[in-house]
Amino acid sequence: MLRNRVMHYEPIWSRPTITTDHADILEALRWISIDMHDTIAMCDRFHLIHGGGRADIEQRIQAEIQKRYPSTKTL
Repeated sequence: MLRNRVMHYEPIWSRPTITTDHADILEALRWISIDMHDTIAMCDRFHLIHGGGRADIEQRIQAEIQKRYPSTKTL
């Protein structure tokens, strides 16, 4: 269900179960393949991104847009 929300560009940031959804996905990966789970866990940045809050990620996105496209106006 979460995958469908993401793939249809629906907002998931304020989804109340996003942290649980993330944990469930990692658990399902472990059931499929411990090696795959461990590899993905090494690269997983969910808590870094989600933990900073929406305003933080929006600010980082805007800074990246300005860096790549200096003439673009920010929102």
